[in-house]
Amino acid sequence: THVALVDKHTEDFQEPPAPAYVKFSGEGNSLGGSSSAAAAAPVQADAGSISIDDSKPKTKIQIRFHDGSRKAQEFNEDHTVGDLRSFVQQCVGGQAMTIMGGFPPKPLTDDSATIKAAGLMGAAITARPA
Repeated sequence: THVALVDKHTEDFQEPPAPAYVKFSGEGNSLGGSSSAAAAAPVQADAGSISIDDSKPKTKIQIRFHDGSRKAQEFNEDHTVGDLRSFVQQCVGGQAMTIMGGFPPKPLTDDSATIKAAGLMGAAITARPA
């Protein structure tokens, strides 16, 4: 192999021209589903209320709403999934909501199951418009 070198040590250094930068001018698309659902149901996390019996065992459930906001709420172990759903619906102004829990997340459809029986003790659930 042969390498050819050009001797330029006697020349003054010249900065190479800056690369031509073209700003992105396209449009983006959200991959997270429809953004109209978030606009349709504003979340007021303080709007929900549920009565807690301090003499019974309690647990906290982390609720993640469709708009990204979160709320940690205390429930009694014998509250039902239906109680949790109605609490979430109060937070979004009465709109019907789907509750996803567990891993992998699956819809919680049995509103008569207790929070303990549904495996939601200390869990994080996701709520989104039905």
